[in-house]
Amino acid sequence: MLFPDSAIQLPAASLQLDAELIVRVTWTSHRYQPAEFRAVLEQVLRLLLASGSGKVLADQRLMMPIPPPEQEWLLHEWLPRALRDGGYRYAAVLPSHEVFARLASTNVSMRVMTPYPVYRWFDNEGSALEWLRQQ
Repeated sequence: MLFPDSAIQLPAASLQLDAELIVRVTWTSHRYQPAEFRAVLEQVLRLLLASGSGKVLADQRLMMPIPPPEQEWLLHEWLPRALRDGGYRYAAVLPSHEVFARLASTNVSMRVMTPYPVYRWFDNEGSALEWLRQQ
């Protein structure tokens, strides 16, 4: 079992379940391989299961673009499990500084055909956390 504020460090991102049970994922500028991208999202799902909150703060400011095959995997394999098993409902996103990464992330969110998760983009972490706390 993971305890709040315990951190997981992977090459592509660091993850944390904070004291408010918000899953925080902070992507690095590491040019990840598909397996590394998937490993991050599998850990996000694990933390969603542990928290029961359904809330994610995704700091993508340093994130590299998501390759199309990984976008498809996210949408068709990971997301249904995250919704069904992890109770994934809300994502506050701090968008990447890299334009193609921003476009890939936006593309994924626009292709979600379910009412959840609700995505919102923010310029700063404080506003993103405030929104998540209200959900």
